[in-house]
Amino acid sequence: MKKAVMLWIGGIYVVGLLSWWGYEAWQSPERNVMIMADPVVAHDLKQMSQEASLIVVAISEGEAGQRSTASSTEVKTFSFAVHETLKGKAPANMQVRVPYRRVETLSMDGERAKVALKKPMVVAPAVGKKVVLFLDRRSADGAYHVAFQPYLIEQDEQGKAKLIISKESQATVELEDGTRVTLKEDAQIKDTITGRPFADVVREIKNMAVKRSGS
Repeated sequence: MKKAVMLWIGGIYVVGLLSWWGYEAWQSPERNVMIMADPVVAHDLKQMSQEASLIVVAISEGEAGQRSTASSTEVKTFSFAVHETLKGKAPANMQVRVPYRRVETLSMDGERAKVALKKPMVVAPAVGKKVVLFLDRRSADGAYHVAFQPYLIEQDEQGKAKLIISKESQATVELEDGTRVTLKEDAQIKDTITGRPFADVVREIKNMAVKRSGS
């Protein structure tokens, strides 16, 4: 009799636990949205040197002006003092727009919501560092745009080059209803630049840029 009562009580406990778990799962359904992106990428120094329309050696002076949104991309603007132009024509001082967040409009449960996701491959330039910038077109207001990812080679304290690449390939935000939205940028970049003398890398960029323009 005692054993039957214990089994009966245990059965009620299990049923109650399952009911609670089912209610919680129904209340907080786990939803995941994956957005795949194919960023414009240069895979090696040769491609970087040949495909960028403007290449400069400059000193980063930090973020400047207001952040802005162009189409579906939010950008930050950084100021640079140009020390040497390796390809193209550049002013003594320039502003460069760097994309840092992608804005997506999602439709869920009949409602539309805008989601801003950090672009995982993009790294902002460090203030005061000497860098090589690989740039593209110039906007009507005079600001330049990065040509591709990676767009930045930095000189370290030992005079060595460092290709600035993000270690992250995806970024996630969680919405108020618990939905997790992930932006994944899929690109394979082989770093053959980091560790080399910065001056040697600059010299090689010059040579490859001249060959391309003369071909």
